[in-house]
Amino acid sequence: MQHDELMRRLRLGDLQRLVRSRYGHTLPNDDAGTEDLIEMLLPISLGNNPEDRMRRTIEIWAPWVSPALATEVIDLVNSVPTAKAAGHRCRCPHALHPGRPPEAYAANHQAVRCV
Repeated sequence: MQHDELMRRLRLGDLQRLVRSRYGHTLPNDDAGTEDLIEMLLPISLGNNPEDRMRRTIEIWAPWVSPALATEVIDLVNSVPTAKAAGHRCRCPHALHPGRPPEAYAANHQAVRCV
């Protein structure tokens, strides 16, 4: 497996764990849920058969999204951000674990860099 594919899979796994810890198995029907859905779709967009996988992810994580809106969301998703940018957007600061050094937290989330 190439390094880029490994990082894509790690980022997707980290995002899924983060979202599941925040919301459970379904994203909320609000702005935060939509933002996190888009964030989860970004690494999927670089994999094999991305449109089909993004549609399935939307059906599983955000069943409240209509097919027309799903098409709009998929059209928005076109690139993967850096790990640090993903950490900013996911509001994943080191302050979540006071007293722990940043390296200790970052070791658990290699593909989403907490800032």
